[in-house]
Order: sequence, then structure tokens, then C-alpha cells
Amino acid sequence: MLPIDFFHINYRWLLLFLGGMFWAFINVNSIVIVWELAGSSRLGTYSGIYYFFSALAAITSPVLAGALFDAIGINFLFLYSVVFFIAAFVSTLFIKKTGQEADEVAAK
Repeated sequence: MLPIDFFHINYRWLLLFLGGMFWAFINVNSIVIVWELAGSSRLGTYSGIYYFFSALAAITSPVLAGALFDAIGINFLFLYSVVFFIAAFVSTLFIKKTGQEADEVAAK
């Protein structure tokens, strides 16, 4: 017999699960996007920059989030993730050229 709480859905955790799942769909393809934007002449440099900032975020975000959770509470988690999802989206609006266009300009 299942306990009655088995069917109780905590929607906050469900939203976080779905956000993480969709983030995994994006994260798998993010290095490919960097390669496309870099072009063949700057592939190594752009890959290094990508991995540097990925590692920097992986190191600093848990510390920052933990400090905020201690100060404000765990209910801040959803807002924290939304703010950084929006920041990531806004940063994509500043992409100017693809790698192929950059290679063509450099070849001229």
C-alpha cells in the first residue's frame, strides 16, 4: 500500500526538475554553438573561453547560492535560477556573426 503523500506533488521541485531537464537539452549543444560561432581559425581560443567560464560558474555559483540561501532561505532557489536563465538568454541577443561569416571577413 502506498503512503498518501506519494501522490502529493511539490510543484516547486517539479519546476526545478523540468528546468534542469531542459537545461540539459541546451547544455549538450552549447559547445557546438560555440564552434559554429568561432569559425575554424579561432576554434581553440573560443573553446578555451567557453570551458573557462563554464568552470568558473560551476565553482562560484554553489558558493553564491549557498550564501544567499543561508541569508534568505531555500525558497529563493527558483528566483535565483530564473534570474540566471534570463541573463543567459539576454547574452545570446548580442551574438553578431557566425563562424562562417567571420572566416569570410578574415579571408578578404
